[in-house]
Amino acid sequence: MGHMNLLCEIRDSTIFTGTQNHDPSNFAKKETSRVVLLNNFGQVALLNVERYNYHKLPGGGIEAGESPRQALGRELLEEMGCRARVIAEIGIVVEYKNQQKRK
Repeated sequence: MGHMNLLCEIRDSTIFTGTQNHDPSNFAKKETSRVVLLNNFGQVALLNVERYNYHKLPGGGIEAGESPRQALGRELLEEMGCRARVIAEIGIVVEYKNQQKRK
């Protein structure tokens, strides 16, 4: 994947009102690849994270030696049981997670 635009940065305070953001300079970096997956009816696939009561786009962590597209292909098979054709690259979202000390 080539150079992509930064879409936004998400911090704990973005989601949880009254939360203070930690200094991310010592956060571990974890790269992930996610997809806006559409079916033939234009519906978007979301995964339900029951434990924390939220939904997220399919995808996940990029393993050593994988490209973002390879990781996405592997994650789609694992999570959705399907393959998909990438028609566009949207951009990058940077998320800072205080509790996991992860960027």
